[in-house]
Amino acid sequence: MTTTSKQPGRVDSGRGAVQPDPSWPAARIRTYRQQTSIAVFAAFALSAVYTVYLTAVGTADSSFDAMAPAAWCFYAVGFGLAALSRNTGRRSMWTVAIALSALIAVALFVYPATFTIAQQTTFGWFENDVYTGLLMLALYLSVQNLRGVVITSTPPVGSSRRRS
Repeated sequence: MTTTSKQPGRVDSGRGAVQPDPSWPAARIRTYRQQTSIAVFAAFALSAVYTVYLTAVGTADSSFDAMAPAAWCFYAVGFGLAALSRNTGRRSMWTVAIALSALIAVALFVYPATFTIAQQTTFGWFENDVYTGLLMLALYLSVQNLRGVVITSTPPVGSSRRRS
């Protein structure tokens, strides 16, 4: 006879050994690569939308508007970084972490000097803060990836679900 143990998703076989409860789906194990990629992609997608918006309303800096090759090179590198973050190689992981560190430094120390009064709208502040936050989140996730930390999903805490 098996009974539910105090650990959710586990059953006590009666012999003192706690086994995975077969009624629960198998735990998914994944690394932080996918989450890093999503955060980087979201940051650059938001930034690209903001650049197009500034160009459309005519307040974009002429050296970095939606028509400037430098802007699209920047976004190509950013979206490439999102793709690279899915790679399992250590060099790729380090490249992503270093590039994110550099992007965060630019967002904190360089960008504020170019963020003119005309660009300081609600959308401008939102884009600036969310973009920087997403880069910080991506850096944290990439460091966790470098450390080899895995995410596992387990049954909800306090669940009393039993085998049928």
